[in-house]
Amino acid sequence: MFYQEKEWLEYKKAEKDVPKDFWHTYSAFANTLGGFVIFGISEINNGIENHLVISGVKQAQKIQDDLFSQSRSKEKVSSTLLSNNSVRQFEIDDKTIIVIYVSPAAAAERPVHLNQDPRRSYVRLKTGDHQLQGDELRSFLSSYTQKDADSQILPHSNLDDLSLITLNKYRQQIKAETPDSPLLNLSDEQFVREVNIYKRDLKSNIEGLTYAGLLLFGKGYVIKEYLPHFFFEYYEKSDENERYDFRITDFDLEQGNLFEFYLKVAPRITALGKDTHFKLDSLTRTAENEITKALREALINAIAHADYFNNVRHLKIIKSKNQLSFENAGVMLVDIPLAIAGDRSECRNSLIHNILRRAGLGERQGKGVRDIFINWKNRYFNVPILESQIDHTKLILTFQDGKIATAEENLIACFDEFFSALSPIQKDCLIYIAINEGQTQHKQLAEDIPQYSSRNISLALAALKNKGMLISNGSPRKLVYSLVGFDKHLQAVNPDLLPTKFAKDVAKDTAKDVANTVKDVAKDVEKLPLDNIIPNEFKQLKRKNGNEVRAYLLLLCRDNHIPIKIIAERLNMTERAVQKHIYPLISEGKLEPLFSNNPTHPQQAYKTKSN
Repeated sequence: MFYQEKEWLEYKKAEKDVPKDFWHTYSAFANTLGGFVIFGISEINNGIENHLVISGVKQAQKIQDDLFSQSRSKEKVSSTLLSNNSVRQFEIDDKTIIVIYVSPAAAAERPVHLNQDPRRSYVRLKTGDHQLQGDELRSFLSSYTQKDADSQILPHSNLDDLSLITLNKYRQQIKAETPDSPLLNLSDEQFVREVNIYKRDLKSNIEGLTYAGLLLFGKGYVIKEYLPHFFFEYYEKSDENERYDFRITDFDLEQGNLFEFYLKVAPRITALGKDTHFKLDSLTRTAENEITKALREALINAIAHADYFNNVRHLKIIKSKNQLSFENAGVMLVDIPLAIAGDRSECRNSLIHNILRRAGLGERQGKGVRDIFINWKNRYFNVPILESQIDHTKLILTFQDGKIATAEENLIACFDEFFSALSPIQKDCLIYIAINEGQTQHKQLAEDIPQYSSRNISLALAALKNKGMLISNGSPRKLVYSLVGFDKHLQAVNPDLLPTKFAKDVAKDTAKDVANTVKDVAKDVEKLPLDNIIPNEFKQLKRKNGNEVRAYLLLLCRDNHIPIKIIAERLNMTERAVQKHIYPLISEGKLEPLFSNNPTHPQQAYKTKSN
């Protein structure tokens, strides 16, 4: 049984020699994410379909010698990526196969090309090796040859090419971030030199604006003179097929530079972190929080990592109904998993990034992508999408159209102060269950909120069961956790709302058992002299003491199962108000429901435990 060929796996027959097309795959793997090539595997057709068989290689040592010899020849390939550890020989069914691992090339070595011709550069797309063509090749070359080009000095440029209005806004940003910064005491000329907006090359004595300085603070028409293809845009649209509702491009700004773009777009993006798309807990909706930080960092990252020498793609940010997409020209210069882990960083425009960081905009280099992922997962129950193609990189952040905030508001209304007193993980478990039709399994919960360990989720679920907020049904390995009383609360808020899935699924009582039990309860309740148990003085109180409510509730239910409707009538309270006192009493083991497997049963009743 073989894996089918994949983005990272290729088979070659290679009976006696290194196949010529191996080098296409070598280049493709090197320019993408790396991969394995296996010599000695053939594809045959049995009359119905193609399938793979082990055919073996005949001259394994010669093939390996040729492989290393050719890989070290600059006339064959531009970069040597093979070592003793990356080539292995195996014997299977008396046949020899050779497994070769081609590692992804470093940014400085890309594009890895053949025969000393950059036009013979390949990339791996699905199961094929594809030669880069035209604009693709130009974009790819630009991505890897323009690193730190933003620190280069622009010939014939001077301070008149800067927008002093934009520069003053940047200085105000520094003042807001660091009021006592020494930079604030410098003249404009001293300031731009100190920040490397303007500099002098000590070797050549040439001085002028840096590309970073021009892109961030330059006058729009001057930027276009040096970079004719320079363009950026931000737009919002409410429907996938409709034209944008709002749009900003460089033409819409008095000075079409990157810092003005940031100042215009950042408030519209970070405002999303303060509205009802997000959870309320620890979010002030007026101040900085984890979500606004993630959104701002995503914008800064797109600006700092864009390839502004690319004439095919441009900086583009799109806000749709439930997503934010940040797209910039240029491939990522590090592997995506390393960027997400924060283990390695290669910023395409280090000077742009450093200038923005001086004003408190952006995290330390190498941690931006990691922090975006952590903050988004911690607050949003989904993982951002980060992808890098031949000529661009895209980050997609998805939000829930207010589901999370609505769920939290309903949970607060349902459980009152008991919800507020929960730990963060317990709250997140309840919110997740609430937005998933009121029920879930441990496995799904652990997958969708990965910031918590599986063990900690297990402990949180157990604690929520003990508090009477969750019940579980099913076999030990397939337990389904369901919210207690939440469905009833939702229907009280919206009578037209259909019962959620868990409310319909959780009931296990047969019709006969239910009928008999309800009949018995009804008979018992009719005989009870409940009117005289609660003092009239207590009934007339508009604001009742919680401890007294629970004491009288336990007294009412001392001898029989009493429906909540009767309890509410005798206490002169609403059923919803009574329900808030029932949960903790169940949690404390002082009260037991008649239908323990179905907390939302229409005939539910409660009895004080004998102990």
